[in-house]
Amino acid sequence: MAGLALLAACSAGDAEPGVNADDTGDVVDSTQFDAPSSLDGTAPPTATAAPTTTAPASTTTPSPPTTTAPALPVRAATPGPGPGQPVVPLGPGDRRVYVLGDSVLVGAAAQLPGALAGWDVTVDAAENRLVTQAAGILDARQAAYDGVVAQYRAEHGGEEPPPSNPFGRVVVVHLCTSFWAGGGFGTYVERIMDRLDGVERVVWVTCTPWDDGPVEANAAIEESLGRYPNVVVADWAALSGTPGYTFADGIHLAGPGRDALAALVATAVGPAPPA
Repeated sequence: MAGLALLAACSAGDAEPGVNADDTGDVVDSTQFDAPSSLDGTAPPTATAAPTTTAPASTTTPSPPTTTAPALPVRAATPGPGPGQPVVPLGPGDRRVYVLGDSVLVGAAAQLPGALAGWDVTVDAAENRLVTQAAGILDARQAAYDGVVAQYRAEHGGEEPPPSNPFGRVVVVHLCTSFWAGGGFGTYVERIMDRLDGVERVVWVTCTPWDDGPVEANAAIEESLGRYPNVVVADWAALSGTPGYTFADGIHLAGPGRDALAALVATAVGPAPPA
């Protein structure tokens, strides 16, 4: 199940404004990709009415000021134990990550494996994919896995295979770009989470709030934090308006946005566990 299964990508260089809500998408198989330096320099006037004394020159080199990078907007139902730890790092075990997404995730597909170094990443993303399709995609993956398990039992005299699942240890979901308001996104969250029962961490990525639909979806994603202990929210909506991150449509990813989204997902997934 390892590898990078990239489905049809939107044209990154000439994305059109708006989002097509059509539920189709051509399939394309692919392999692994791969401040001013100072203030005004004028010295202040010196006093001449009385002699002045000069303190001995210090021999200690002052330490440069330290800066802290702003934390990425990641929120977990079970956060890490200290500052700078939005999620609890997973212990030794399965290193598979399954990424299910739409055309926005397609734009970051090449960057995700590098950002998720140490993980075994499968990206399943497609242009115009809708959250209404997610249950069917997950069911098909489950059915294929069940077939593999049945074959294993047949070849090993009924012996059970090692414990596993068709999705991996972490699943990332970004399927709210083309969602229309009033559709009950929370219902789809429930359906997807039911199918991912047993997955240790589920990362929901919010969407650019270009219309009321993604706004509704983002609210439902935030609510999932209080309902599922294994949910982590990667808040792309909070970052996507950064200048240079998207093309003129304000949705699909330009170069810096691809790197930023991949970094956000990696922070939400957490570091790869030891073998």
